Amino acid sequence: PGTEDPGNGFSKGTTEITSAADVATSATDSRAVLAAFTGPKAQPCFKEQINAFSKEQGLTTSSLEFTPTQISVPGADGAFFYTFNLEGTSPEGPLKINGFLAGSLVGQVQISLDAFGLNPLSITSDKVVELLRTSTDRAVAHLAKN
Repeated sequence: PGTEDPGNGFSKGTTEITSAADVATSATDSRAVLAAFTGPKAQPCFKEQINAFSKEQGLTTSSLEFTPTQISVPGADGAFFYTFNLEGTSPEGPLKINGFLAGSLVGQVQISLDAFGLNPLSITSDKVVELLRTSTDRAVAHLAKN
């Protein structure tokens, strides 16, 4: 429930980068979503989703690791950041996919920024965090006007 913005997606080389901002029906709902992304069930859920997506794409996963990282996003009510590394095979042969899943919460606004692609990625974790901070700053400024 709430308003969802599918956001923008673009590619840089073999790296796909997407961003979105969703507005929940209440701050309580937003906090529940943030808790889900940072709670103990988050990593198994991410793994399940990535494995399902990989299978749909004709990939076989042999290894999938998620690593949470604490990040600070000024102005946000909370934030999360995960790095993931997938090893597997495609019809063309072995492959390694790396990625980042990041998000922040500003009141009822949930901001997400994801990047993934073949190893090596054409974006760094520092750049993903910088983009998340910029998006959060914009959400804070917009909410302050209204």
